[in-house]
Order: sequence, then structure tokens, then C-alpha cells
Amino acid sequence: MKRSTQLLSRVVFGGLVVALVVGFCVALPAKTATSAPVSASQAVVEAYFNNVLGKADAGAAAAVLAPGFVRTDRSQEGVTLGVPGIMFLANYERQAFPDLRYTIDDLIVEGDHVAVCWTATGTQAGEYGTAAATGKPVTWTGMSFFELKDGKLAGEEAYLESPSEVLSAADMRISPSYMR
Repeated sequence: MKRSTQLLSRVVFGGLVVALVVGFCVALPAKTATSAPVSASQAVVEAYFNNVLGKADAGAAAAVLAPGFVRTDRSQEGVTLGVPGIMFLANYERQAFPDLRYTIDDLIVEGDHVAVCWTATGTQAGEYGTAAATGKPVTWTGMSFFELKDGKLAGEEAYLESPSEVLSAADMRISPSYMR
């Protein structure tokens, strides 16, 4: 009798646990990959990488870059780019890497500041610096820190691996800073 009471207690307790777990899971909202809202700041940064740098789209540049936008390249001392310099760089890279694609590896938004770790990949189908087209895939990485004002990118501090260094050619640097 004692044994059957213990067994009955275990079955009842197990049933209660299962009922509680099922009830708890049903009460929780489903979590999907799209459940996190995309902030306006994140959307502006994504448009910058995908459309401005990735596609050299001047219309997208006008939509996401403030007129006084300045990119400071901390990897190359003294290199700063304004909006014309960014468009020069984007077009230059598209000519060398027609299939250029930027991927955002990590992104953190804090108020009007956004930090991004990114990767760029493309096949070198055109001349880049002093390197002739190789037809080989090239990947470089970087980190960018943005400040936004009035919903547009006002500034970027970039720390990046230069595609020139990745190509391993001597004295191959791109510095379109004269295009401020």
C-alpha cells in the first residue's frame, strides 16, 4: 500500500509539473528572428553599408549622410573624407570589386551613437591602387563608430584593414582625402 501511494504521488506530481510547464510555454509570446525592432539609427547605418558603400548609390548617400558628414580613417593618419570623398571611395571600390558586399557582423546602438564590426568581400575584377585585377576574392574587416544628428550620419571613425594591405602589394594605399 505504501508503495502504491508513493507511485501515485509521483504520477500526480509529474502531471502537475508537465501541466505547469505546458501552461507556462503557451502563455509566453512566440519569439521570432524579427521580434526585435530595428531602430532608426540601425536602419540608417545599414543603408550606409548596403547602399552607399556597397552600391555607390548617391541617392542613398543624400538620404543618410548629413551635409557636413566626416569620416576619419584611424587606420591611415590624416585621412578624412566628406560626402564627395565617400562617394569617390565607394565608386572606386565598386570599379575594383564589382560584387562588393558589406556584412554587418555586430552592431550596438546607444542613443545617437552606433558601433559596428563589419566585413567587406568582393572579387578583384579591376585595378586597385597599383594592383592589376587578380580575379580572386578579397576580404577585409573593420570597425566603425558613428554619430547621428537629426536622423542622419554626422560622423564616422573607422578602424579598418586596408584592401591594399590584404592584397599584399607594396605601397598600395588609397587615400581619396582630397575629395572633402
